[in-house]
Amino acid sequence: MSAWRNRWALSIEELESRRLLSGTTVAYWRFEGAPGTAATTIVDSSGNGFDGTAIGGPLYSPVVPASTVPQTGLADDSSLSFSGSQRVFVPDNPAFAITGNLTIEAYIDVQGTPDSAGQIVFRGDDRIALDPYTLDVIGDDLQFHISDASGNVADVDAPIPGQNVWFSVAAKLNATTGAMKLYIDNVLAASTTTSVRPFAALDPSENPGLGIGDVQSDNYQEHFDGLIDEVRISDAALPRTAFLSYPATGTIKGTIFNDVNGDNIQEASEPPLAGWTVFLDSNDNGVLDPGEMSVNANVEGDYVFNDVPAGTYHVDEILQPGWLAISKATRTATITGGATVTRNFASALPATISGTVLGEFTRGRYQELTPLAGWTVYVDSNDNGELDAGELSTTTDPLGRFSFAGLLPGTYVIRVVAPSGYDAVSAPAAITVGSGGDVSGVGFVFRD
Repeated sequence: MSAWRNRWALSIEELESRRLLSGTTVAYWRFEGAPGTAATTIVDSSGNGFDGTAIGGPLYSPVVPASTVPQTGLADDSSLSFSGSQRVFVPDNPAFAITGNLTIEAYIDVQGTPDSAGQIVFRGDDRIALDPYTLDVIGDDLQFHISDASGNVADVDAPIPGQNVWFSVAAKLNATTGAMKLYIDNVLAASTTTSVRPFAALDPSENPGLGIGDVQSDNYQEHFDGLIDEVRISDAALPRTAFLSYPATGTIKGTIFNDVNGDNIQEASEPPLAGWTVFLDSNDNGVLDPGEMSVNANVEGDYVFNDVPAGTYHVDEILQPGWLAISKATRTATITGGATVTRNFASALPATISGTVLGEFTRGRYQELTPLAGWTVYVDSNDNGELDAGELSTTTDPLGRFSFAGLLPGTYVIRVVAPSGYDAVSAPAAITVGSGGDVSGVGFVFRD
């Protein structure tokens, strides 16, 4: 039977079963049920149909390792409690006959030291010492065990962090290198290298199957005492970053560019702003503080943050002296597993529009143009012909001159507030100015 017993060198022909699944997840049991109720059918959430049967009445527990599964973001509302002769039985299937790359994952909360072994996940039958793969607790150690058809075995062990505390476990076999590894809370806890590979075929006359919380059969008892949650078997040597317990990561990327026309879109003619700094503003204060993630844009103006943990981030740029942000509002980026979020930054040099306001007066047979000092000139943002609160305005100097500096690129309607009795003789149309542009000579003429 299990890893702790003496293993006999039995020789049987190893049968390779045709792999039924094309993906890497073979089965995934989440143990979601109403807390306090006895489990019956344990649903395989992978969609592959490998549902299990709860035996002995293990109870759903509201005590869980986390409110959501870090890698997937799925809600985790319950775990399964094992105390005594309880287990989950899953009928054997060729899909479980994994002879190469293998990863077994689970969350566990050990609440008692087993007399022999406490099985977390077990594949085998009632024959002694022929168990293709098991993950169990032996005393105060976690053990990952594999066996070939000739009874050759390989084990890797690591101390558990303690009892009455949740921790994640992952057992991984790389068939190419022979590396067997145990991870606890996503940290490599133990490893070895072996030439042993799990054998495929179990004996159909010896109660073959897969057990969770115990071995697969009532004929032996290797009870796990505690809570188990989120059990997954994969026919791949998953990277640590793909473990269910590993926080999901994503990417935040974008481009910083000189937005010449101010439309917040980079046209082919608009140059990148290489070397500018973008940062993840964790406290949303608009300042790059010590410890906050930052990166500089490359020669194409592109930046990227890789392996960003799941969460919501404020993405901001450090404006270079003399530049303006087309959209100064901090960009929010929400990262879920595997997501890529694009946040571009359009910046521009300040532009200027300037001109004069003149009065046309008749002197005998002649007309003269005279500067109109102290007149109000404004940017009519809503183009309603009135100076509204918040609209940019200035007054003409003694020579009738006005100027609006520090403008973003765009199109502006400039108007003059004329005293009663004055009519406009000439006034400019809307004025378009680009990044760093300077439009001068804008003239207004009024007649009384």
